[in-house]
Amino acid sequence: MEEKLFLKGLRASLITLGLSKIEVKKYTFHAWRHFFTTYMRPKLDDKFLQSQTGHKTIAMLSHYSDHVRSDNREKIREAQIEIFSSLLPLM
Repeated sequence: MEEKLFLKGLRASLITLGLSKIEVKKYTFHAWRHFFTTYMRPKLDDKFLQSQTGHKTIAMLSHYSDHVRSDNREKIREAQIEIFSSLLPLM
């Protein structure tokens, strides 16, 4: 199968869901590998995750999972409020 056919189908589906033609250009199957590895790594043993992603080394698995997760910003905000809220004047 030609990879470009899959990518064309993926992007067409995303447009059908309401994303713009410009937005869908950032979605690739390779990006999905990064996304999957980033979100699954905290949940699975490295060797087990490697069996699913096909990474031959832990170093490469680490490379693919070393991304900012969408929930990181919220966790940081919550920690900042917890730690520093007592230093702020009440409004």
